[in-house]
Amino acid sequence: MVIITLSANGVKSMSAFLVSAKHIAIVCNAVVFDQTNQRIFFKWLDDIKKSVHFPDSVVEFEKQFIQEIQDFEDELSQLDNFKLLAKILANANFVSLQYRYPKHDHGDIELYLSRVHKFSMRDDLGGKDLNVIQFLKFVHCLNYQSCEHPDYKKSFAYKFIKLVEELAIYNSPEYSKAEWCA
Repeated sequence: MVIITLSANGVKSMSAFLVSAKHIAIVCNAVVFDQTNQRIFFKWLDDIKKSVHFPDSVVEFEKQFIQEIQDFEDELSQLDNFKLLAKILANANFVSLQYRYPKHDHGDIELYLSRVHKFSMRDDLGGKDLNVIQFLKFVHCLNYQSCEHPDYKKSFAYKFIKLVEELAIYNSPEYSKAEWCA
């Protein structure tokens, strides 16, 4: 759902929206199923597993994931990894919209996630061909659409975004090929 607002001069502008199921899936596929990028997922998972031992450090809108993360054992199940990451990222986007537009119906997150799951492990999304810049731009879009809640910067979703920003460049073939010094 895209929220369109009219400015004082009557010009339409986009304020916040729910990213597409395909968008979430591309981000998750790139990190979960791509051998080069998997360390991003595993580092993030390791970090959030540590934080759920201190429930007071978990933002309110992600407390629903504490037990699931504590019980999460099979990190080798790529589909389970995909589903967990997709759920946390989608939740942050939904929470952002609910915070920004509390009077609007933003749809059913479970229905949305079922659409996201249909895109898991799909080669035809273009995710395999993403260059680092395009991938980061998708991640930045997701970050921007998820940032409305005041606690967002303490969330698991935000931790994932920051980790992607930090590690994506280092995982890129261009970075590996670049000269270290002149």
